[in-house]
Amino acid sequence: MANPAAHLIARLDEFVAFARRRTGDPDLAADAVQESFLKAMAKIDQLEDDDKVVAWFYRILRHVIIDLQRARGQRPHDLASTDEPAAVAQDHVTACACVTALIAHLSPTYARALRSVDLEGASIADAAAAEGITTGALKVRRHRAREALRDLVQATCRMCATHGCLDCTCRKP
Repeated sequence: MANPAAHLIARLDEFVAFARRRTGDPDLAADAVQESFLKAMAKIDQLEDDDKVVAWFYRILRHVIIDLQRARGQRPHDLASTDEPAAVAQDHVTACACVTALIAHLSPTYARALRSVDLEGASIADAAAAEGITTGALKVRRHRAREALRDLVQATCRMCATHGCLDCTCRKP
């Protein structure tokens, strides 16, 4: 990659959407992204593999969000998990109609996993029990379902795949 900093800047909208989903506060999200960019630019010359710049930046952004939430006296959400009802509800609000409609095109087991936990707010334990599988198996299933859904979004809804669903202009199916 010729210029990792330019690659990050080109994905600014994606980072802001990520931060907004995690914080629920546009101002806090903007602060988190700005602070993350400052930290990243200060250490970008230490990056060993330019092809991993986006994953590296997301790691910085997650830590900054947690630090800002703690500084405000908030309990930081576990950013690797959407088991908490607030995070589930927040992701549901920001998911556009085209993305939720694409879930129907997934395998039935994947669709049930995403609907029950991510859209309906069921806990991992409850959803796993309903499916008759372990919580670990459900987490793997959700991970694979999300990957399959991401591929569908990229193939059918380029706007959401690039910029996130916060301000989706897609038509409802």
